[in-house]
Amino acid sequence: MARMSRNPALFAGFDNGEPGDILVGHVVALSKSDDNTVVLAKADDSDRMPAIGFAKRVTASKVIVQMNAVFKWPDAVNPGIATGQEYWVGTTAGGITDDPTTISSGLQQIIGVGKKSPRQIIVRMDPLGISI
Repeated sequence: MARMSRNPALFAGFDNGEPGDILVGHVVALSKSDDNTVVLAKADDSDRMPAIGFAKRVTASKVIVQMNAVFKWPDAVNPGIATGQEYWVGTTAGGITDDPTTISSGLQQIIGVGKKSPRQIIVRMDPLGISI
């Protein structure tokens, strides 16, 4: 009999390239200058794109990144997720937006779709995005 994992999400550990700035729930990208390091993703900054996932656990030196499945922000955080709404990496470092027309330069990259208001998103990363 096959067993299904209770948490099928994919996680990966990285060094924290911005200690004190990266918080749980922020969208992160691989650093272009330091190996195995993440920084806050930012749609209009090519050095901070493409995004790879959401910061799930953060310490001063390490970040665990969730790259798929359903991400849930902590109860103390209200990102205002709307069920069924698509979300993109935003132009605010680490943030998301539901309006891709606010991204006037850089990379439009879908990051997920709202699952349950106000804190759950189905992580559905577009690996490449659209250059604008």
